[in-house]
Amino acid sequence: MNHKVVCIGAALVDELYFCKEPVIVGTSNPASVNKFVGGVMSNISQHLSLLDIEAHYITVFGNDSEAGWMIQHLNKKHISTKDSKFIEGSSGKYTSIQNNDGSLFTAVCVDICEQHLTPEHFESKEELLLSAELILTDTNIPIETIIWLIDFCRKNHKKLIIEPVSVVKARKLIHLNLNGVFMITPNEDEARSICNSNSDDIDSLGDHLIAKGVENVWIRCGSKGSSLYSNEQRTLVSVPRINVVDSTGAGDSALAAWVFAFIHKYPLQKSIETAHSLAFEVLQQRGAVCENLNTDMIIERTNFYYHD
Repeated sequence: MNHKVVCIGAALVDELYFCKEPVIVGTSNPASVNKFVGGVMSNISQHLSLLDIEAHYITVFGNDSEAGWMIQHLNKKHISTKDSKFIEGSSGKYTSIQNNDGSLFTAVCVDICEQHLTPEHFESKEELLLSAELILTDTNIPIETIIWLIDFCRKNHKKLIIEPVSVVKARKLIHLNLNGVFMITPNEDEARSICNSNSDDIDSLGDHLIAKGVENVWIRCGSKGSSLYSNEQRTLVSVPRINVVDSTGAGDSALAAWVFAFIHKYPLQKSIETAHSLAFEVLQQRGAVCENLNTDMIIERTNFYYHD
C-alpha cells in the first residue's frame, strides 16, 4: 500500500433489523438482525483497505466492549485507528429498520463525534493530514471542525471530500465557505438540504454548489444514476436494474470505489462506473461492506455491469 487516505467521522456499531413483511407502524414487526462495524467512514476505510489503499481512520471510541470489538475488527484489516480519540463512556451506535424489499424504513444514530472531534484534536494531527493523498470527512463532526478542515486543506492545497451523511447533518454546510473543497457527495435530498432549496432540478443544485466554490459535486440519484458536476462539464452515468437486498452503505461503497479509481487515474466516466459497480454489489447483500472485495473483483464487476 503506497496511497494514503485519511478518513474522518463517526465509528458506529450497526444493528440492522430486516422486517419479513412491509413495516406496519404502531405494532411489532417480525424481523431478523445483523450486527456490523459501521459508520460512513468506517465503511469507506474498510473498502479502501480491501482495495490496497492505506486507510487512516480518525474517529471517537468509548471505553466499552463495543469499542474493543470495533478496533480489533478494523486493525485486522490493516486500518490505522491510532490517531482517534478515546473517551470514557459508550461508543456510537446506528440502528436501522429495513422494509422487506431492502429499503430503509427508518434509522436512529447515537454519535459521540459531535462532542469530541474538535479542531484542537486535528491540530496535533497535521503531519498525518499533510501526508495524505486525499482527506475524507463526514458531517458527523462539529461544524467548527469542518471549517478547520476546509481552511487547512485550502491553505495546504490538500484535496478534501465531504460526505454529507444525511439531510439533517448536511445542513451544517449551508452557511460554510466551501471554496476550494475538492468534492461533495450528496444524494438528491442532501443536495437540497445543503442548498437550502426545495428544487427538483438536480442540475440547478449542482450548479449552485459549484458557484459556492466546490470543485466537483457528485449527486447520487438512486435508480436514476448519478451526475458529477464541475466547472468544465457534467457527467451523467445511468445504472442497470438490480434486486436490492439492503440499502445500507451503498453510497459509502460508491465513494470508496471512486477514490480507488481516482487514485489510479481512471477517466471520469470510468471512475463513476467503478463507483456504481461496488454499490451494486453492496445493495445485493446484507451489510455495508463487501468483505470479498479486491482489486481484481472491482475491475471484473465494473466490466460486467458496464460492458461495451
